[in-house]
Formats: sequence, structure tokens, C-alpha cells
Amino acid sequence: MSRLRIAVAVLALAGVGGWLLGDDPKKADTKPDPAPKAAHQLPSGGRALNLSDARLKQIHAVQDEYGPKIAALRKQLGELQQEERAKLYDLLTAEQKKQLKDMRDIKDSGGTDDKKADKKDEKKP
Repeated sequence: MSRLRIAVAVLALAGVGGWLLGDDPKKADTKPDPAPKAAHQLPSGGRALNLSDARLKQIHAVQDEYGPKIAALRKQLGELQQEERAKLYDLLTAEQKKQLKDMRDIKDSGGTDDKKADKKDEKKP
């Protein structure tokens, strides 16, 4: 029974660790808002429909109507995800936060420290 509890605890921590490996919620978002995508794009295969100029103007009007609404919702979604990550991060103990930081550092460096050492050894003649 204790092995089952340990296994469940390990799986839970692994799941939470993987879930939290996203962006660090404490980092300030210094990126400017991305430039809007090219306006008035037809869906793939749209050119093959041979749409008239009048129909294209109607399509563009719908895109102009919904584009800003969709952009605002995407921004709101990003803010909610960042808020969620921050609250989840706050639930971790100091040791778990350190472990998560170490896992992120390894992920950002492109692999484990062992792999780096192996690559360095391979390059030497």
C-alpha cells in the first residue's frame, strides 16, 4: 500500500512539474504586443472559389468586425494563463520552487548536464 502511495505521489509531482515548466510567472512581460497579422486573408483554398469583388468586400468586412474581438480575447486568455501559472507557482514549497528552477534551467540549456559533458568529450580529438 505504501508503494502505491509513493508511486501516486511521484506521478503527481511529475505531472505538476511538467505542467509548470512553462514560462516563469514572476518574469515581467517585456515583449511588445505582436504586430497584427496581414489583414484580409482568405482561408486556404479560398482563391479557388473565384469570389467576386463584392463578395471579397463582404468577407473583409466580417474579418474587420471579428478581428479586434478575437485579438482582445487572445490577450485576455494569455493574461489568465499567466495568472494561473503564478498561483500554481505560489502553491509550491521553497524546495519545489528550487527543483522547478533547476528543471527549467536544464530545459533552457538544451538537455541535462550529463549530455553537455558527453558532447564536450565528443568534440575533443
